Amino acid sequence: MSKKALVSGYIGFSNFGDDVIFAILTRHLRAKGVEVKALSANPKATKEEFKVDAYNYKNPIQIIKAILECDYLISGGGSLLQNTTSNKSLIYYIAIIILAKLFSKKVIIFAQGIGPIYGNFWQSLVKFTLSICDLVTLRDKYSYKLLGKWKIKSNLVYDPAWDIPLNVKENRGYVGVQLRSYSHMHEDFIKTLAKYIGIYFSDRTVLILPFQKTQDGEICYRFERELKTQYPKMRTELMGNTKIKSIIENFANIDYLFAMRFHACLLGLKYGARVMVDDAHGLGVIGKGGRGTASYYGLEDEVDIYMGTFSKSLASLGGYMAASKDVVEYVKHTSRPYIFSASITPASVASANAALDILKAEPERVENLNNISAYMRQKLKEKNIDIIESKTPIIPIYTYQDDKTFIACKLLLERGVYVNPVVSPATPVGQSLLRTSYTANHTKEIIDEAADKIAEVLDIVKNM
Repeated sequence: MSKKALVSGYIGFSNFGDDVIFAILTRHLRAKGVEVKALSANPKATKEEFKVDAYNYKNPIQIIKAILECDYLISGGGSLLQNTTSNKSLIYYIAIIILAKLFSKKVIIFAQGIGPIYGNFWQSLVKFTLSICDLVTLRDKYSYKLLGKWKIKSNLVYDPAWDIPLNVKENRGYVGVQLRSYSHMHEDFIKTLAKYIGIYFSDRTVLILPFQKTQDGEICYRFERELKTQYPKMRTELMGNTKIKSIIENFANIDYLFAMRFHACLLGLKYGARVMVDDAHGLGVIGKGGRGTASYYGLEDEVDIYMGTFSKSLASLGGYMAASKDVVEYVKHTSRPYIFSASITPASVASANAALDILKAEPERVENLNNISAYMRQKLKEKNIDIIESKTPIIPIYTYQDDKTFIACKLLLERGVYVNPVVSPATPVGQSLLRTSYTANHTKEIIDEAADKIAEVLDIVKNM
């Protein structure tokens, strides 16, 4: 009799990335003679598309029935164990795992990213849950390091979507645009993107690709409408089908890709897209010894062009681009901003070099910086302060109204805490921010004091 595996994750939400992971997992399990079942938000659609038995993920009776009938529970992929979205989803996926263990089932954490997890209670609960699992595999180094600190054995694996089979590339010269909505997206983002795509790609067809209808559909429609408003003769195709086969076929026609979702970027890479990384906020902050975003994800050999600034972690002036000789020569002779830029001063070059020397000699600074930043994010979340999530030492705090933002900055400065106001038009109207920044020299005592004062001031301005 064949073994049976029940998969729990983001299944049945018509999300390309999650559907790809489930499809690849199902293919490999079947190759090993394992029968696959799933907990799904849309059991009928999941059964039809993937040819598996599917159960309603919210129905307690169906959940228990599915767990009792399986030999293994596979939880993943994606980032299920986090409470950035909500505590409810975290409780749900933990409950499924614990229920499976109570019924003496083997539990596998499959290619997940762990966190962010805010609050000591929730961290302890996730730590306990992972400790009772039979196998834990993780898709990113941050999660792997976190579990190492927790003394939980895990394996670092690549994202399953790297195994997706591709169609033959057809080189039709299309421009692909894949968008998703964010609460803090600037109101002019769509207009600006449409403007420059029209300038540089007016002779090409633009494919607009939502990867999840509920989250991506509206912004993709707005983008097409804006593009047509600015450039009435522009050729566009808004793709409505988010199924795996359809999206892979469309990507085979793309020569240029503008993408926001991780799995859109991954698919572009598999088709051989050239990659440029703007690492202004990554260099000196994340990755091995502060080597930046590509290092953080283990993709240093996959980047064709690096660009960034000397004015942040290197504490100087100017910027840089690093690429092959041919690319550099091309940019030198065709980039309008470069042609009209002046050379930076010798002092600025020396300062940036000295900062790089310090980064190389003292890599512990980067680790301490990330620990301090994570500690502050946790403190702010515990105080129910609205922040924009990131893994960098810049933590934006919502104040929403311009006048209250300026008042908050003044009150904090009077209390010895320096922050920057960010208001419209730098943010959308009604989404003003306090921009807080952290350094490797900050201590937990300083952070505790700052968090208390920020909470105090925000309470004052809230009631004004």
